Amino acid sequence: MAISRSGRAARPYSSGGMSTATSKPGRVTTGARTGGRSERVRAAIFEATIAELLESGYGGLTLSSVAKKADVALSTVNRRWATKPKLVADVLVDMTAMAVPDPDTGALETDLRQIAQSLATGFSNPQVRVLIRSMLALPEDEQVAIRTKHWDLRQENADRIIGRAVDRGEIPPQRDAFRVLELLGATVWMRALVTGGPLDQAVLDQLVDDVLVVARRGTPDPA
Repeated sequence: MAISRSGRAARPYSSGGMSTATSKPGRVTTGARTGGRSERVRAAIFEATIAELLESGYGGLTLSSVAKKADVALSTVNRRWATKPKLVADVLVDMTAMAVPDPDTGALETDLRQIAQSLATGFSNPQVRVLIRSMLALPEDEQVAIRTKHWDLRQENADRIIGRAVDRGEIPPQRDAFRVLELLGATVWMRALVTGGPLDQAVLDQLVDDVLVVARRGTPDPA
């Protein structure tokens, strides 16, 4: 069984909260919510915040503009979020549960190929890049909560995917299951957001091949 960085075995989780879907090409939207009026108001404010980030960027977003777009009173927004950073941080924390690829194709190689394609497709969306840059514009203390939520979910995801591959006998036990997916994601992230390097199918295929070499070498758990 793969072990998480905290030393605990992987545990099932529900990715609740806001998810994204593409209702129109290139448009990021949030998933449907259910619940009472309070939850509907929160969903409307979150939708409006995302729309404002995409239209005006973090610098141009104001609590007033969010309230207007959500069709709620400014006091409603202020009661829940005293500052713009806190609102944007809450929205991005909620969104980070979205699209955590968890393929179960029966083989690690095809799992990794699906993950690589999913990451490349997501990062190719200019609106997704705007949201990522909005996170980087937040004060450091607000970024911590987002990073913690984001990577906790992906640690659990790695534990499941790599754990299944170990159980099938495809790869030896891994001391740090997350490291395998980290190698995959880091390269895609670097090319999509920093260097602008190509992320075509040939690049993704070679990347998966390289990651498989590392996974097959393994990092056995200590006795």
